Amino acid sequence: MAPESPMNPTQPEARHRISHAAFQLFGQKGYSCTSVQEIADAAGVKKSIVYYYFTSKEGLYQSLVTNSAVVLREGLQQALLNICSQWRAADPAATESLAGASAGKRAAKSKSPPGPSMQEQLSVLTEQMISMARENRDSVRFFLAHIFSPDADRPPCNADDMDHVPRELLHQTVSDAFLRGELKGDPTELLRLIMGAIQYSIIRHLRSPEQEPLEAGLGVRIVSAAIRGFLPPPKASGRRTTAALRDRSAKVY
Repeated sequence: MAPESPMNPTQPEARHRISHAAFQLFGQKGYSCTSVQEIADAAGVKKSIVYYYFTSKEGLYQSLVTNSAVVLREGLQQALLNICSQWRAADPAATESLAGASAGKRAAKSKSPPGPSMQEQLSVLTEQMISMARENRDSVRFFLAHIFSPDADRPPCNADDMDHVPRELLHQTVSDAFLRGELKGDPTELLRLIMGAIQYSIIRHLRSPEQEPLEAGLGVRIVSAAIRGFLPPPKASGRRTTAALRDRSAKVY
């Protein structure tokens, strides 16, 4: 095997190993207390290889932030595409009907568009976020360290996308449900409940992975509990309403 060098970086996994080592060290020690040599040693590469791929320590840090936001967005969007594909495969007749109907006719038939329900979409997004956190604990620690570190201990890079990406997708689904009347109340409060529960669960898991596992199905339970307080009250039937009025009238007289 040819040796690694800036002119001949023969191992395709070298960049991945460098990123993984950087996630670990930046998350554990912070930016200023982590040297490029430490990252190279942890990745099992020469220091020159780190500079070959990332040009500087700051460039490496920025790359972790930017690429992770892209991976998060792609993962969440793919999860939504998967559930839509599953829905179409499970109900091909409804899919054909949807394809042949005009938008006006569809809107007249139902306020809710054909496809996965609001709760199913929220659940799959929440499950995906929890799954990605479970499988990438070092990167999660890195972003928590970035958020809570003083500005002097990190390079001037913007990590807002890591927060905006999940909020954007969840907010769109929640807002649509409120507009259709499927939920009542303040959509911002529901979004805070779901995001807060996700973050609480992840932080507890990072502190005690064995005692606080991020089990499959946790996202479904979070969404189910969160939306319960935002469901509109069931509509009383005409017969029940009439009977109730009669009972009240009888009591008065």
